[in-house]
Amino acid sequence: MRLFIAAAALLALTGAGHDVTVVRVDPTVRTEWTDPATGQMRGIVGGEGQPPIVVAIPSRTGAMAAAPDNRLDLLVVGDGYTAADEANFERDAAALERALLSKSPYIEYRNFVRTRALFVASPQRGADHPPCRNDPYALPDGKEGTYVDTAFDASYCSFGTQRSLTINVAKVLLATGAEGFDKVIVLVNDDLPGGSGGPVMVTSLAPQTVEITQHEFAHTFAGLADEYDSPFPYPACSDVDGFGRCEANVTDQTAREKIKWAPWIATSTPVPTPDSHRGEVGLFQGARYDVARYYRPKHTCAMRVAEKPFCEVCREAIVTSLYRGWARPTGDHVAGIEMIEPGSEQPSYSSPLFVAPGASVTFSFALLEPAGSPTAAIVWSVDGAAGPAGRATSFERAFPLRGTHTVTVAVTDSTPWLRAGTAPVTTRTWHVVVGDRPAGRRRAVSAP
Repeated sequence: MRLFIAAAALLALTGAGHDVTVVRVDPTVRTEWTDPATGQMRGIVGGEGQPPIVVAIPSRTGAMAAAPDNRLDLLVVGDGYTAADEANFERDAAALERALLSKSPYIEYRNFVRTRALFVASPQRGADHPPCRNDPYALPDGKEGTYVDTAFDASYCSFGTQRSLTINVAKVLLATGAEGFDKVIVLVNDDLPGGSGGPVMVTSLAPQTVEITQHEFAHTFAGLADEYDSPFPYPACSDVDGFGRCEANVTDQTAREKIKWAPWIATSTPVPTPDSHRGEVGLFQGARYDVARYYRPKHTCAMRVAEKPFCEVCREAIVTSLYRGWARPTGDHVAGIEMIEPGSEQPSYSSPLFVAPGASVTFSFALLEPAGSPTAAIVWSVDGAAGPAGRATSFERAFPLRGTHTVTVAVTDSTPWLRAGTAPVTTRTWHVVVGDRPAGRRRAVSAP
């Protein structure tokens, strides 16, 4: 993979008086594919130990400047599309979005994601196809030995693996101003299966790469680990000794009560768990490129076999990541999504609300909840006394007596995919002052 360290760009931009953001990006990328002989996934990790990619990103203005509020903002950018291919790119980007969000839980939370496409013209179509004859899993490649000139230097056979399709990360960040986007996928105009995950995800047009992209997105977005056990050198983790805790879906802990996904394990399920219980959540041996040391929650999951569903533990991790926040390609952390749309609250809750005795006030907000069957539970309360749970996004209350009151709404994602106690709650609180208004302050609501 040809990395572009943009120190010269930093000097040129700052010297010219441009406002820039300097970012350091982890160069590590991973490539995964399905072994046709076993059906299990295999993978490699490349770029570890290399210095970070340093990029000076010009500040952006206009429509592509910043991520939309309260959404996971996904940018799809093409490589290997010529100026004449813009319509093809728009079609391919739309198809990629539909395919990526077609798997649970992505499909149920698709309205939490906002996808935009950015066309960047390349001088030539496709990607480089270096000879990759030492890769035992290489596919027949009629383009082997061909090289093309593209905007982001897309190339197969990175790290000696044919399916490792990578790009020049620094060039992507420079071209897209990626500080305004939460996740970036480069769609390469080539039909040989391939892709990679890392600070910027990469995928080709091959149909079989869709499941791999969904798998890679779970790595990049939710920090999930690979659950297959084909050997590959990888940094150790441990939930036992407290040094470098393992990812949400992998553990070396075998004491039932200490397993981090223990609430998902039925009391009748043995731990460790034999293959005869493959349909249950348990503690199955083999994960994280190791056949013995690490354990996974389910016998088969999308993090082990890409075309399979995500297991209960992985699904929960993906959903909770939407609410807890995530890291952008540039490394900064983004606060999570709220089920109450920011700015939709009426009246404003940012300062005390002054009302006349006897006035009636209607409080309301716009709700964001998963697609399909409703999962939001809404509870309004006044001065700490909660009313019944329901789905009302507005609440009217009369205030006959002078004094100070609080009106609170709490919105909870009640999907069964989240364990009890882990479901996120979004709240808003209005402070209502009933009585004479202070000098210089307008009364918000008068008595009828």
